[in-house]
Amino acid sequence: IIDLKSTTVTDRFFADMGTDYAEDYLGLGSSHVNKLELEMGGGNDRLVLFHSIVKHADVNLGAGDDQVENHNNSAFLAGTIDGGSGSDFINESFRRRGLRIASFERR
Repeated sequence: IIDLKSTTVTDRFFADMGTDYAEDYLGLGSSHVNKLELEMGGGNDRLVLFHSIVKHADVNLGAGDDQVENHNNSAFLAGTIDGGSGSDFINESFRRRGLRIASFERR
């Protein structure tokens, strides 16, 4: 399910710029993504990964009580995941090399 605005996917590059204050959900399953760019805007957003590898992430979840969940050894190799304002949760059980995690109150 992708409930995001202005979404594009080309050559393993996924970009989305959310401009509303509604909840957004993005799930990646068994994916190999070269670059993931997300600006999800306000709302209680969720990013869920299943068996995925992301080489570079530029993710800003915006205002709201957001969640990043990992299932089955997903990996981030570089970049930043920023929870924005709100009471955000990240499951840090994924493998990461050079990934910066910012603005998460709960881990």
